[in-house]
Order: sequence, then C-alpha cells, then structure tokens
Amino acid sequence: HEACINGNYQLVKMLIEQGHAINVRDNAGWLPLHEASNHGHRDVVELLLDNGAQSMINDKGGTKCDGISPLYDSASNGHLRVIQLLLDRGAKATIKTDANETPLDGLIRWYESSSDLSSSEKDFYQQLKARLEEQCEKVGINTKNRTHLSSLASSGYGSNTRSSSSQHHSLRYTTTISDESDNDESEKKESRRKNAGEDYKSVIDRLRNPYKRETHEQDNQKEN
Repeated sequence: HEACINGNYQLVKMLIEQGHAINVRDNAGWLPLHEASNHGHRDVVELLLDNGAQSMINDKGGTKCDGISPLYDSASNGHLRVIQLLLDRGAKATIKTDANETPLDGLIRWYESSSDLSSSEKDFYQQLKARLEEQCEKVGINTKNRTHLSSLASSGYGSNTRSSSSQHHSLRYTTTISDESDNDESEKKESRRKNAGEDYKSVIDRLRNPYKRETHEQDNQKEN
C-alpha cells in the first residue's frame, strides 16, 4: 500500500515478484489498487491490473471506505490517464458510493473546481466525461440533472481540488464537511490511514533487513 501511495513502481514490482498478496486490504479496507488510483500513478495501476488486481477493479473497499471504487478515486481527483486506463480495462461508471455518487459526479466536481487546466486537458476531460455519461445512460442514470451537484458544491462537499503545485491528493471524500462531527470522523479516518502506512513501512523495512527484524523480535521477547 505504501509503495502504491508513493508511486514506487520498482518496489511494487519487487513485492509482486516476491509473492506478496496483491489484493490485501489495509486497516481501513483499501486495496493497493485504490491507493494507486487515488494518487494518480497510472504505471502502478497498470502493473497491479496485469498481476491480479483486475478481478478487483470495481471493488468498493471495506466498511470504512464509503463505497468508493478505484474509478471514483481517480475521477474525483482528476487523474485523467488513470480514468482512461480503468475504463479501458472494464471499470464500471455506474457503481455508486454510499453517498449515491457515480464517478461522473466526482469528475464533474473536480473539473468545476479546477482553474489551471490546459486546452488539451479540457479536451481529454470532455472525452472521458462522454464515456462515463454513456455508461450511466445505458442503465437509466440521469446525467443531465445537475441540481444535486450544485448543492454539493455549495455545501463544500468534496472540496479537495487540484493544486497547481501538485496533482496528487491523499485525502478521501466524506459525506459532508460542514458538520463538525463529520470533520472529526474524517480526521480519525485519516489518522488510521497514516498509522496503517507506518505499519507497512515497518514491515517492508524488516523484510529488507533481516537483522533488524531479528533484533525487533528479540526486543519483543524481552518486553514480554
């Protein structure tokens, strides 16, 4: 998970070659595919899909993940090349989050909050938007009703917009951000994700350094 968050292609490749489980969940229920999609690492997403994550391409995460799929992750953060790859590989644009949002909703909100897009990015966005709309319309999802999107934008929901200094975002969307208790819950979720990341760093470090791992186990025995 940590390697996918950081976009460390070589480390992800090495871990896969060593036989590490590719569809394992972290403490919150996220898959490595979620993390790579959320942070916009297209090469890592493709590597995961080619090595066993294809079967989980439409996964909605664990019970603490708000029903977010990898496609929604990439769409709500504006990672256009990742969106294209996931759609090409069979990701469903009709899967809704627990807040009843489709990836199209997340993509439109990202686009409307972005002010630094080039003309080529705008064209690419329109192409992907059309693909998402086509899937939704085939199953009867109304893509023309913008009322709910306007109300979400005005309330500040999903206000994690693209920064000119970085196109990658580590925060997840929550059902609201106007309610103080929801803010607290969001902070708790982020704290759990950071703790999970530290656990993965520790595990990987011990795998790379058997002596440190042995010392760590001896220290635990002394404490016990």
